[in-house]
Amino acid sequence: MTVQKIHPLDFIGTTLLSFMLSFWAFKTFVIPYMRHINHYGLVFTMGLHSIIVLILTYTFYCFFTFCRRRQISSKTVVSLYTIYFLGLIYVLFFKNIGKQGLSLDFFSFVSDFQYSGRFVPVMNAIMFIPLGAILPKRLSTLPLAIVGILLVEGCQYVFHLGVFDLGDLTLNSLSILIGMGLALTPLAQKVKSIIR
Repeated sequence: MTVQKIHPLDFIGTTLLSFMLSFWAFKTFVIPYMRHINHYGLVFTMGLHSIIVLILTYTFYCFFTFCRRRQISSKTVVSLYTIYFLGLIYVLFFKNIGKQGLSLDFFSFVSDFQYSGRFVPVMNAIMFIPLGAILPKRLSTLPLAIVGILLVEGCQYVFHLGVFDLGDLTLNSLSILIGMGLALTPLAQKVKSIIR
């Protein structure tokens, strides 16, 4: 495998474009959602905002580099999945410390979507797609994933880390199923073939 050299101006331009796009995405999509996250003071909030913008910048940079080169390194894929899993751990266990609730309605997301805003149900519907894409494609995978989601929801309730919400179970399970399905598409197979 030959390593393509990056011209310094190309690197700077791609980084600036990635930063501007990530800042726009942060202001447009993330800031409205921040009201759902417990606030732990100004320093924590500013640090969290900075980390989110940096992660988005890196993600967009990887995407633009992939589009230009038509290949992606396995190290980049591993780093993106590491960031994804760390973000998932934060969202599942640390964003609602001290809150506790119970919702036994499998379709609670419908009323959330209509009355409370669309961001949270949409995020619940997409946040497990990357996980579903890397899970084994067997019949036993989805039931095991559902048990895992139930354990997470149970931990959120027992340890006051959020709401035990069966609507989240429905959307998260759908998200995993979508990820598993997308991983079987010809496009996903092509992407796997260009990981170096």
